[in-house]
Amino acid sequence: MNFLVVSEDQKVLGNNEEYLIENPDELSHIKSILRMDENSVLRVVVLGKGRTTARIKEFNNDLARIAVDNEGFTKGATRYVSLALGGLRPVMAKRVIEHSTTLGVKAIHFFPSDLSEKSYFDSNVFKNERYLKYMMRGIAQGGNYDCLPSLVIHNNIQDIDFEKYSKVCFLHKGNHGKYFSKEIADSENVLLLVGPERGWSTAEINSFRRNNFDEIIISEAILRVEFAVNASLSQLENIRNSNLT
Repeated sequence: MNFLVVSEDQKVLGNNEEYLIENPDELSHIKSILRMDENSVLRVVVLGKGRTTARIKEFNNDLARIAVDNEGFTKGATRYVSLALGGLRPVMAKRVIEHSTTLGVKAIHFFPSDLSEKSYFDSNVFKNERYLKYMMRGIAQGGNYDCLPSLVIHNNIQDIDFEKYSKVCFLHKGNHGKYFSKEIADSENVLLLVGPERGWSTAEINSFRRNNFDEIIISEAILRVEFAVNASLSQLENIRNSNLT
């Protein structure tokens, strides 16, 4: 955890700069890993506002009261890329949710693909918004974004509104794939389709091609889903920012 993440509902009533931390895991991390105590300064992300620093005003076994520097906020970066994922094993879904949040994904769509297990969607990670824990970890790791991505579970891929995206791409290590272009990276609203661990079916690939989705290859190697997602988001960020240097 590189940043402590707080939200407006943790704000001390009547005080515009103080927040309460009561999560036992976060308190333990501050004490045991960061080795901080009262008057220590730590890095924080306030959801919806940006990243800044905060001073610990009070610290005990039950809570930490911090005062954020309201003058030092840096607004989080804009999110441009959304993911559409064929059903993943729960352990893989947790990793993808966390890591893609770190790397700035805008929205995450899950849908049952032809070669995925339908039972994966019964996982506890999708119940009672438990996935938010992994999104918060993603924000805490990177600190570059201050809002959580949306997450939607679809009954089938047809429920996804492809028309609202400026570019739709699908990962496939085939003979027709191309690497990400500057045009794709610079698009304001990209949707990236990533298959399950068994890959896409022939019917799905043919459907994507009929719809003129961009067929993308990101490596000469066959990657695990989580690595493919991380590599894709990193490549898009690198290409997008290449004209800024």
